[in-house]
Amino acid sequence: MSTKAAPGGAWSQSTKSLIAADRPTLDEMAGEALARPGRLRIAPRGDLEILFARTFAAPPAAVFHAWTDPSLARQWLGAPGFPVIEAASDPVPGGAYHYAVADPAGRVMGWAGTFGAVTPDQGFRATERSDPAWYPGATQVALELRAAAGGSVALITYAYESLPARTLVLRSPMDAGLAAGLDRLAALVERAPPG
Repeated sequence: MSTKAAPGGAWSQSTKSLIAADRPTLDEMAGEALARPGRLRIAPRGDLEILFARTFAAPPAAVFHAWTDPSLARQWLGAPGFPVIEAASDPVPGGAYHYAVADPAGRVMGWAGTFGAVTPDQGFRATERSDPAWYPGATQVALELRAAAGGSVALITYAYESLPARTLVLRSPMDAGLAAGLDRLAALVERAPPG
């Protein structure tokens, strides 16, 4: 996945976002995102986690609403050419969510899970499994939204069950799909903040 060496990291082929070789904290990720507004920051941490950070020129409440409302998620989730065909979300502790996209050949890929802790307008913790599974095991997902000057910063942590699972994800083009989706999310909440 990496092609061009850079101090402290390597460049991803698909998005040219810096993938750090260090083990950043969420505060460091937030600082990186604020230093490069509107760009997705990606970094592995330890053996099991991938951290993502991105700024939005909208308040945390608007980003949270667009992230958890299925009708709004349909407008931004998925990579280009992979439209959302199923969307359901009940963002309360114990509530379930399920999303599915179709690729250009019509193959369906879904992901689903259950919300654990939910703090409205600030974030959540949830489980996640892909269907069909393309990496082994389940994932623990955490979204934290922090208020920042001119909007907010989203900090997303994916914790995988094994190093091989995390390695498969890092080697995939997920960074390009996620970056494109978050760009659409930004356009959605920045032009007319939902909620």
